[in-house]
Amino acid sequence: MKKFILILAVLGVVTALYSQNDFNEWLAEQNKNYTSWKNQQDKDFTEFLSQSWDNFLTQPATVRDTIPKPGNIPNPVDQSCPDLMSGKKVHLQEISEPLPLTPDFIQEINHNQLLYALSEGVETLRIDYWGIKIPFNYNKNMKIEVMQKYDSSAIADFWGKISNTDYEMLLSELDKAKEQFVRNDWGYCQIIYKVGNELYQSSDMAYLFTWFVLTKSRYDCKIGYDNAHFYLLAATGSTIYEEPHLVLDGRDYYSLSLDNGTIKPVNLYTYEGSYPDANDLLDLNLESSPYLEEVIVERKLSFSYADSTWTFPVKGNLTLVEFLGSYPATDLAVYFQSELSPLAEKSLFEGLSPILEGRTETEALNILLRFVQTAFPYKTDAQQFGSENSLFPDETLYYEYCDCEDRSFLFSKLVEKFLGLAVIGLDFPGHIATAVEMKEDISGDKINYNGIDYLVCDPTYINADIGVIMPQFTDTEPKVIQFR
Repeated sequence: MKKFILILAVLGVVTALYSQNDFNEWLAEQNKNYTSWKNQQDKDFTEFLSQSWDNFLTQPATVRDTIPKPGNIPNPVDQSCPDLMSGKKVHLQEISEPLPLTPDFIQEINHNQLLYALSEGVETLRIDYWGIKIPFNYNKNMKIEVMQKYDSSAIADFWGKISNTDYEMLLSELDKAKEQFVRNDWGYCQIIYKVGNELYQSSDMAYLFTWFVLTKSRYDCKIGYDNAHFYLLAATGSTIYEEPHLVLDGRDYYSLSLDNGTIKPVNLYTYEGSYPDANDLLDLNLESSPYLEEVIVERKLSFSYADSTWTFPVKGNLTLVEFLGSYPATDLAVYFQSELSPLAEKSLFEGLSPILEGRTETEALNILLRFVQTAFPYKTDAQQFGSENSLFPDETLYYEYCDCEDRSFLFSKLVEKFLGLAVIGLDFPGHIATAVEMKEDISGDKINYNGIDYLVCDPTYINADIGVIMPQFTDTEPKVIQFR
């Protein structure tokens, strides 16, 4: 009996080994087929790129609102909300201490360097990403040289050469950097560009490299050229204002400036069509803060409500403010739904929670409205920056002045975070405000959207209570901005 069991065990091991060998052979065959298919894709795309391209005149930059914002805010009418003391009391949940951001990505790359050191042709470069030094491993064959001219043959030459290198290792590390450091597509473009600039010591080559990596990452983008530069063109999920663009195959492709350059393409050559499966739109939403060097700045904010005045400090990260300043001007919904940084959110909670705790929901809403109305001096973007420049909430907490949309972005975020109420944006001609969905019927000016009444709350109409609209917009139906 024992002998029989032993024979069965031996047969099982042999069968398992045979099955494993079969699987390994099958897997090797699949990898071979995939590599062959991928190589054929790149060969076909290289041939496609070598053909003649079309010349396009870029569309004029889109302007979000041609009506100027109010230079001076009118004094509010002598009107207050009669329902401020009605309704349930608010109880704010404690915001947890922000967890320290300690990505293991850099340690992983440093560990991989020890392994790659045994591999021939692997080198390491380091870039400075907003104060964080990040190493990347790459195959030295990626340091290719292409024809020194701006035409389709140079672009086809670049694609043909780089697609035949062992680029997968670097693309994998870039993807991990996006997940752990960058956390948004705009930052991903920046980090790719920095790697390309370090590889080739050329901004034009860096744009070619960014185009290659984004395409391999399945983003729908193109490269274009004129007689002096290459241009990265990307299809996005949001409008990019103040930048030239092309309309191709029913999609808008915006010229992305990743080097702080001011050169805008007017007439350029590019191609119609896309690399296989490269259909993803560049997402400009900021749903979490990127991991950047922390340079803490502090600002004291003061405001009054009823017979009380409060002053408290708010902290922010200067590096984050600089990163946000690099962002292209885009749809208002992107700013509305962007998140506060954990540092700013915690300091706001520490300053506002003692003021809001135990108030009625309506009074707490009115206090938040008064805070944004009066703690931040008003100036238009033209007055402060010389041109249109929408500010993310963390930027509004940093800059001395802000205008109507900046206040609306911050106010909506405070209402969501502290009171848990739904907010919509109101886009009036030359003015942005908000409206809040109340859980009880409150008197005042309202906007009905999708069958739901939202109470108007204007963070720019100084000292006006909730439910009070600016007089000049009483008979104006705004465009509603829904962002959740």
